[in-house]
This record gives sequence, structure tokens and C-alpha cells, in this order.
Amino acid sequence: MTEDVDFLVPESALSAIREMGDASPLADSVDGVTLEMGGVTVDFIFMPDEMPEETLEGGPRIDGVPVLRPEALFLMKMHAPRAKDHADVIEMIKAGVADIKAVKKYVKKHDPSMLDDLESNIAMAEYEKSAAKKDPKKRAAMVSPRKA
Repeated sequence: MTEDVDFLVPESALSAIREMGDASPLADSVDGVTLEMGGVTVDFIFMPDEMPEETLEGGPRIDGVPVLRPEALFLMKMHAPRAKDHADVIEMIKAGVADIKAVKKYVKKHDPSMLDDLESNIAMAEYEKSAAKKDPKKRAAMVSPRKA
């Protein structure tokens, strides 16, 4: 998984974000901006208009800040055009950050067209985990977080 922080924000927050520092557009056609803050990459991703309200509901709060439910994060990353987001999906599966049955149920409800992609990601994660067990050198390479 990448070492950055992502915030899902309305596009109307852009002027406030720019006041925090030198913001540059996110790579690969993702709607949003990125900042470097204290050595950490912070991505501010603009909320898609079609995002269901319940995506933002029911997730945990950390220090009062709402956090996406893992199931919603999976779907959002599967829709993203960046390769790093798709790699993150596989890494999240391998790390067990969510109940895969709950993720499948969420994807089936909100975007059934993505179920095949999810199944492919699950298969890839399982393959990588089994390959890592057979070769410890590969395991070290597969579990090392990559920089954003």
C-alpha cells in the first residue's frame, strides 16, 4: 500500500486547500490535488457527483474525522484510473483490512459491473500470498510498502 494520506473532499474546498500550501494536480486524471506536508504526501480527492451518500455514512471516526468504510474504499480505488490504486486493492486484500464477503456484498449492491474486477484482484492477492510463502525473498519484496 502507498504511504500517503487521502482525503475525500468536495471540489468547493479547493481554495482552502491551496491556502495550506503549494497544491499540484493529482497524477493520471484523478480529480483532486496533492500537497507535501511534513514529509507526507496528502492527496485531496474530489468526491464524484455519483457517490452515494451512504458511502460517507457508517464508517469509523478517527479523532472526530469520518473515515470511509473499507468496502467503500475498495470500490473507490477500483474505479480510480491510477495503477497505484489498483495495486493498493491487492495489497489491502493481502493485508486483510476488510472482510472480503462484506466487500463483495457492497460492490454487488453499488456497482455489480465491478464484481469481476474484484474477483480478479482477490485471485491475484491469493497468488501473491502463496508465491511469497514458497519464496521468502519474494515475500519480502511483496510486503514492503512502496512510496507514493
